[in-house]
Amino acid sequence: MHHVLPAKDIRLKPAYPGHAKSFSRCPVVDAAAGSVHMGVGLCALKAGGRIDTHLHSFEESVYVLEGNPTLVLDGRGYPLAPGACGLIPVGVQHAWLGPARGTARWIDMMAPQPRPEGGEEDTYFLGPPSKVEMADLDIRDPRSR
Repeated sequence: MHHVLPAKDIRLKPAYPGHAKSFSRCPVVDAAAGSVHMGVGLCALKAGGRIDTHLHSFEESVYVLEGNPTLVLDGRGYPLAPGACGLIPVGVQHAWLGPARGTARWIDMMAPQPRPEGGEEDTYFLGPPSKVEMADLDIRDPRSR
């Protein structure tokens, strides 16, 4: 099986209504494309935007394409750059902050596949990120995950 989504057909739509500001996402691979194990999407977060602190019942991998979003893990904000990648394990609280200017874009991969809208909850929001201590990412530091 294969799936091709031409770039001209990618339509970013606001995501996480009520829990995010200036965040949009387009599913690229999901159940509608025949996937049963994972979901892949293109995400965009504009300057000054955010995604509230939340956790998932699935793991989330990310790869930054452009811009400089900040990933918040355990109250620490890690500024990311294009080419940065990572894994957010199941049940780990995290949030995103938009770049100082412009738009940050990244690819996310979620496994197992998130549940369809209207089904049982799989993402739990805890509110806006509070008091973020900025830190450089150090892969040797276990707090960076």
